[in-house]
Amino acid sequence: MRTGWLTTVQPGSNHAKPVRFRLSPTARSFAPGAPAPSPRRPETARIDLSVRAGVECTGSCGAALTRHLRAEGIEVTEVNQPDKAARRRHGKADAVDAEAAARAVLSGRATASAKTSDGPVEMLRLFKLAKGSAIKSRTLAINQLKSVLVSADATLRESLAGLTNPLLFKRCAELEALDTLGPAAAAHHTLRLLARRIQHLTEEIKDLNMRITEAVKVRTPGLLEVNGVGPDSAAVLLIAAGDNPERVDSEASFAALCGTSPVEASSGKTQRRRGAAVIRLPPLRPSAPLHACAPLRARPAIAC
Repeated sequence: MRTGWLTTVQPGSNHAKPVRFRLSPTARSFAPGAPAPSPRRPETARIDLSVRAGVECTGSCGAALTRHLRAEGIEVTEVNQPDKAARRRHGKADAVDAEAAARAVLSGRATASAKTSDGPVEMLRLFKLAKGSAIKSRTLAINQLKSVLVSADATLRESLAGLTNPLLFKRCAELEALDTLGPAAAAHHTLRLLARRIQHLTEEIKDLNMRITEAVKVRTPGLLEVNGVGPDSAAVLLIAAGDNPERVDSEASFAALCGTSPVEASSGKTQRRRGAAVIRLPPLRPSAPLHACAPLRARPAIAC
């Protein structure tokens, strides 16, 4: 059972009313006030379905609340965190944050619809998350394996010299454990473990690549046919748009979301512009695939 504060705003009203709520994973209604109503009693405190809700962090901590509100037919608006100066003046509390979120929706400062996160794009986000960690772990294991080889016994090091990476990993995975104790036996055991870890992570990455490609084809079948767009680039761009791309109403707004629209950042005699990146997490930053695809698409097509 989760409790918190939510500020409701009735249509045509300029007043925000914070209410206490309790959210149960099995609840079918959203009831403010004291404990959730018993199934034996009629529900008397349901929120009007015509209200709007402003929720922070709809893609992380507020995802469960966002899905529950949408299931009840309530329009959910993505709200940024309160201004630091205002928070310093008014303090930090759940009720204060709820009122600030409602006022942001009322004043029109918060207009972005929350991502639904209930379709193929959410699958892509999870697959990309798993693939990114697998690639980092494999890179770390490869570096460790080669560092062990540098200080290993000369006989072992010479027997593995000059091999390509796939063949090196295969030979290391096939090393047999030595019955003796000492640095040489420890090096054999460590190389075998690291090589098998690398092979396992490689299989994971291949499986995730296949799943990412299938999810992209389900969401946008023709995107992979565009010159210069691969599964990873397509996945990052789709994640930026979300499962409900209608929330991005123009190309200009999508460019601002990707951080490719110039924004004035001049000061005094310095005249410059910068990209207004909204998504700052490097693995999911959509500006990278856009910059990678643009030169390829700018090249003239060569007839075969």
